[in-house]
Amino acid sequence: MARIEFLGCGEACDPGEPNTSFLFSARDACVLFDCGFTVPHRLAGAIGDPERLDGVWISHLHGDHCFGLPLLFLKLSELGRGRELVVAGPAGLAERLRSLLALAYGSLAGDCGFAWRVVELAPGGTADVAGARLVAAESIHHPPALAVRCDCEGRSVFYSGDGKPSADAEDMAHGADLAVMECFEGTGLVPGHNNLAGVLGFMEQAVPDRVALVHVRSGARTELMRLLADTAAAERLFMPRCGDVVEL
Repeated sequence: MARIEFLGCGEACDPGEPNTSFLFSARDACVLFDCGFTVPHRLAGAIGDPERLDGVWISHLHGDHCFGLPLLFLKLSELGRGRELVVAGPAGLAERLRSLLALAYGSLAGDCGFAWRVVELAPGGTADVAGARLVAAESIHHPPALAVRCDCEGRSVFYSGDGKPSADAEDMAHGADLAVMECFEGTGLVPGHNNLAGVLGFMEQAVPDRVALVHVRSGARTELMRLLADTAAAERLFMPRCGDVVEL
């Protein structure tokens, strides 16, 4: 059995919902997906044991998806973590992480008390984090972003990151137990982001069991809830909030 705990479902400046992030937990793996400004505060209460977290996936290099990494490292260091942490994501991640650590807490850039390793992936690349297999594909966004599929112990979750998944990402997501999809707008369309029509098109191609809509613009929630009520696929769609848990 695997579970997803949402640590936040908001966009960058959402006044009422922490940045989009979720924790995937199974018997053999525990992986955090995205680590924005607000995430470490929520994660500290969610994992307890500092050794429990195996890795972090970063979809792209915008602040609300990766600027929480220095605080995460600081907290794990304070709690006495000893084993290696894997951080996986797009090209440029290693340089960005080193810069963030140096700017936020200079001492962490040298020695934070535990080893860490960055795995940079291109679309089509794969990484193994403990018992979880991560496969990357392009998501249409600027800066370049990666969607990811995580398979572990017979359960699967797809995460679009920001943007509309590419055709390769749709193929990769096929049959996932849960797809966590950015849906920034209900009917509007902001360049580099997705809306409900895009999500519904994705569902026709990828046929996931369930779809969680995240990174919703704070002013679009009411419209999106109304649209969901009139959508034929409504029984497979939901808008989680911080603290919600989904069993896979």
